[in-house]
Amino acid sequence: MPSSRRGAPNVISRYARDGTGRGTAGQSGAHPLIVFLLCCCGMLASFLATALVPAAGSLGDYLGVSATSGSWALTATFLAAAASTPIAGRAADIAGERRVLTALVAVIAVGSIFCAFADHLVPMVVGRALQGCGAGVIPVGMSIIRRLLGPSRAAVGASTMSIAVGLGGGAGLPLAAWTIQDLGIPALFWTAAGAALTLTAAVAMAVPPDVERSGEPFDAFGAVGMVVLMLCVLIPVAQGARWGWTSPLVLGLLGAGAVVTALWLLFELRHRCPLVDIRAVASPAIAAANTASGLVGLVYMMATLSASQLLQTPPVPPFAGMGQSILVAGVLLTPGGLSMLVSTPLAARLVRAIGAPLTLAVGTSIVVLGYLFLLFWHGAPWQISVGVTVVSAGVGMAMTATPVMISASTPSARMAAGQALNVVARFAGTAVASALVVAVLEAFGSSGAALDVGYRTLFVIGVVIAAGTCVLAVCSRRWAGDVIGS
Repeated sequence: MPSSRRGAPNVISRYARDGTGRGTAGQSGAHPLIVFLLCCCGMLASFLATALVPAAGSLGDYLGVSATSGSWALTATFLAAAASTPIAGRAADIAGERRVLTALVAVIAVGSIFCAFADHLVPMVVGRALQGCGAGVIPVGMSIIRRLLGPSRAAVGASTMSIAVGLGGGAGLPLAAWTIQDLGIPALFWTAAGAALTLTAAVAMAVPPDVERSGEPFDAFGAVGMVVLMLCVLIPVAQGARWGWTSPLVLGLLGAGAVVTALWLLFELRHRCPLVDIRAVASPAIAAANTASGLVGLVYMMATLSASQLLQTPPVPPFAGMGQSILVAGVLLTPGGLSMLVSTPLAARLVRAIGAPLTLAVGTSIVVLGYLFLLFWHGAPWQISVGVTVVSAGVGMAMTATPVMISASTPSARMAAGQALNVVARFAGTAVASALVVAVLEAFGSSGAALDVGYRTLFVIGVVIAAGTCVLAVCSRRWAGDVIGS
């Protein structure tokens, strides 16, 4: 990393001179505050991504539309996050991380205000999409933390943000359930808007300005192409179970997505400063990390959704359904989010001791154990809670390892963009998981015995995917740490 101007007064310039960040961390008391603010941004974005999950069954009634139409209030957030996060990451590398981060948190605030006022589908979907666009705070925040703490403490930064993201998405579920049940959906979003506005001001004042920027032009055509291809691929994946996998709309979107993807790849490969460095992304180390992130996101969301549905389904003798309320189901899933608080710091230590790929292997092995527990024991609420907690602990470790793998193989000038693609892989995994859960359960029917077979099938799929990810992690050891394009 080239040195900054002599005498530059801010934190990052001191890091740029010594190249490690260790000395600056001790000299500047601002670091803990900045890291805390960045983690709060990640926590808020993660919380909002799943905030309406407890109310999924009643969104249609609340918005005056069918249940299928109401589901767009959930889908819009994931689609917007997947489409916009790579753009936000690349914009941060070019225009400056603080500037982009401030804008992203402000967008979350605007989206939350839209949702708070919304009592019809269109404004709710617009607001939820704006909230999804703010998901870029996660990779941008990770990039800033890495710059502040230095490469030698990248694992600490990754684990810190992973804790925040896990806490927002997991432990935030019962908070969202309680708020929706007792205070209503508008109260949930007014609270989020207040938090986002506060964080916008705090980030603008506390985060130091960037010293280094790539200076490259922004690939606007590539950005538009990325949005189009992500929507063409993810919309049918998310809605295929409802629309029918062989319907003309699903097949048409998938076909259009294939064409747009091919054209977009050709353009990006020939562009001097592409939005996504395809050659770097296709390198074994980065491809393995992103693939693992997508699969880990899939098994995590699949466990959460299947457990939530199993807990809330009315009892259907002789096997499936426990008839728990939204709030009780959220409370039973809370230990899963809290287990990430324990597993992610442990993962950071393992990364330093045995490396990120083996830490990923350990995490996915724990996920396998959690799914095996659910496969054989899922007849009581406490068993569901234990199984999801074990799965979440392994996911927390795995999600700590993959950003470190990306960080070790990505040049500094593209760090935010590299981490953004890693986040996109997670969102893509969650989109596939939601479609997979619906498709499998509908395929086996709603009778007690058949529904139980459906849940067992999901748990077997989880075992297979987690085991495959573990094998991928072990194989990726030989590629780890090869920086592309540096």
